[in-house]
Amino acid sequence: MLILLKINFFIKYVILFVLLSIYSAFAEEQTITFDDGSIYIGNIVNGEMDGKGLFKSAKDKSNKQLIYSGFFKEGKFSGEGRLAFYNGDIYIGSFKDGLMHGSGVLKYKNESEYNGIFKKGNKEGKGKLIYSDGVVYEGDFKNDKIEGVGKIIYEPGNEYQGEFLNNFMHGKGNIIFKDGSSYKGDFVKGQYSGLGIFIFSDGTLYKGEFKNGYRDGPGELIYIDQTKQSGNFKNGDFIGEITITFPDGTIQKRE
Repeated sequence: MLILLKINFFIKYVILFVLLSIYSAFAEEQTITFDDGSIYIGNIVNGEMDGKGLFKSAKDKSNKQLIYSGFFKEGKFSGEGRLAFYNGDIYIGSFKDGLMHGSGVLKYKNESEYNGIFKKGNKEGKGKLIYSDGVVYEGDFKNDKIEGVGKIIYEPGNEYQGEFLNNFMHGKGNIIFKDGSSYKGDFVKGQYSGLGIFIFSDGTLYKGEFKNGYRDGPGELIYIDQTKQSGNFKNGDFIGEITITFPDGTIQKRE
């Protein structure tokens, strides 16, 4: 009797295993063909793409297509996946409601690469962007643009650290050049504008106002020997009266 029970249990187990195998194979092979020619192969729940699967869009006029492999929920990319865009860009990471959302890596066709956070399809939050020419930015992003606080390295020795707005250095920041010169102060749309201090490679220092990248407004030049020249600047040059203060305290004025 005991042997018979064991045999029956074994037969039921084998039947269950076979049925599960058949179901799994069937589930993996389910296919949806859309009206536009797009194809989905994978898990389907209530007639929708749901679970793990592969989606291939119809080819466009250039014979290119969008290909996604990963997880779906209620017919949309959702969870971890890999998306190859029509233009050749490739994204690997998290999705939500059909959009890049969460942590991921976006590799552009031109060999630039972004590694960081996405929100509703856009770069948003902390991330690192490596351009194809070697320029590297690391910091804040907002609405797919460099915005907030970050650091950008143009090449070894040339770097900026500070505030950004709409992809520009904008606000307070500090830029250092490989020849030893540097600027610290206000930026507007990528240019020195406002109050700042520029130190030349020979140690000469200018402090004062800038506009559109030039010394412009009241300012003072301080040389290595501590001789000082103060006055007003326009487009980088002195205009009007210049006051010269020598290291011994002697003061001269000249036009």
